[in-house]
Amino acid sequence: MLGKKALQHPAQVIGISVGGEQIWCSDQITEVLHQAETMLELPPSSPSELHIEDSYIGEGYTRLYPEVGEVIRLPARTEGIFLDPVYTGKAMVGMLDLIRQGRYTREQNVVFWHTGGSPELFTNSQFLCE
Repeated sequence: MLGKKALQHPAQVIGISVGGEQIWCSDQITEVLHQAETMLELPPSSPSELHIEDSYIGEGYTRLYPEVGEVIRLPARTEGIFLDPVYTGKAMVGMLDLIRQGRYTREQNVVFWHTGGSPELFTNSQFLCE
């Protein structure tokens, strides 16, 4: 969001929450965003400018669900990209679901920001071994 605003870029940034509801996420992000905007002398963003999907949390932050395991195995097998079941796995479930819903077309570019989380794979390796 900060880069988009600083560069006045038209891209849409969507956050996929893995543990908090949309309002909580917006508050957390806006607090950090305002600090950076102040340092860069940018006008403050409002929570309404944030697009956060919170329907992929499942039963909670570290609570896993079957779709996460399925989605983790796909890029591991096809691309050698490892997603963890708590963060990037749930985010990928969300992104793929939004694509399946028709939110994006083949002509559009979609970027998935892989934020890490690999240590969680060691405690949840069953998702890669099925």
